[in-house]
Formats: sequence, C-alpha cells, structure tokens
Amino acid sequence: MTPRDLSQKISGKAGDSISLLIKRDSETITKSVTLAENPETDRGLLGIMFAFSGYSQIKGEPLSILSSITTGFQMTIDQTLMIWQSMKAMFKNKSMKGAGGPLSILSQGFKQAKEGPLAIFLFFAMVSINLAVLNLLPLGILDGGRILVISIEAIIRRSLPDVFHIAMNVVSLVTFLSLTLLLTYRDLISIIWG
Repeated sequence: MTPRDLSQKISGKAGDSISLLIKRDSETITKSVTLAENPETDRGLLGIMFAFSGYSQIKGEPLSILSSITTGFQMTIDQTLMIWQSMKAMFKNKSMKGAGGPLSILSQGFKQAKEGPLAIFLFFAMVSINLAVLNLLPLGILDGGRILVISIEAIIRRSLPDVFHIAMNVVSLVTFLSLTLLLTYRDLISIIWG
C-alpha cells in the first residue's frame, strides 16, 4: 500500500477512532487509533510518515513500460504536492521544523546508498523534484523570480527599471544564502548533539 492509498482510505474527523489491520511478516496486528486535528482540512490526521515512499511504491513486481511511466508521473505529482504543502505549513506556522540543509541531504543520500542502486536513484529523483519546485519560488536569482518580473512587465506594458532588478537580485541572494547558512547550522547541531 502506498502513502496515497492509505491517505484516501482514512476517513473521519479529529477525535474519531479507527481500526488499523497491520500485517508484519506473517503476523497480523489490529490497532485502534484516534485521529488528530488536521489544520489543513476538516478530515482527521493519522500522524504517520513513510520513510521513503518512492522506494516502497515500486519495490514489488516489475512494471510494464506504460505502468512505469504512469507510476513515475504519479510519484512526481505526489512529491510536488507534498513539497507545496510543507512550504505552506512552514509559512503558516512560521516554523522551519522538518526542513533540512545540504548536510541533511548528504546524510540521507548516504543512507539511501546503503539500500542499493534503486534507492539512491529514487532519492536523487526526489531531490531533483524538490529543486525544480524550489526553482519556481519568486526569488530574483531563480526562474520563479524571472517569471514574476516578466509577468509584471507584461501587465504594466513596460520594462521595470534596472534598480528594481538589482535590488530584487540582491535581496533574494541574501535571503537564499542566509537560509542555506541557517539550515547548515541546524544540520551541524543535529549531527553533533543528535
């Protein structure tokens, strides 16, 4: 079962109790859990996380070419939606909890490499999707910033002054570097003090 399948099967509001039938090796366990409040929707939240959903989605039977393409598209859409939801939650909660920097990405890369070639390939695919989504943010140094400027110029039907372009690039570069340094610092603290 994929994370998407599980999410679609969960129905109920916060406080509702649901039963889960868990199959672990040859043992079957029944667990009763209470759904937590979900700030995004009125549906209850189960509060579990899959370690690496992409790997678990295709780890089973070999897929046909058509099924591989369909699964790839679906995984890309799921990952993109998850990134947007995470970013939305960060802005809404004014918290960067769960965000990782370059050291965190390297650490996860090494962990996936131990799982084998398929896991590391999927990990790099997920990192690529993350970078593609982040590239669309409206920061001057990214493609999203360029799209924003072109859109504004198309609406006002004239070019924006050079000073605007320079200011936008400087502000976004400082923001980007500050964020990178902050996340790297947090990664170091996490590595040193666990």
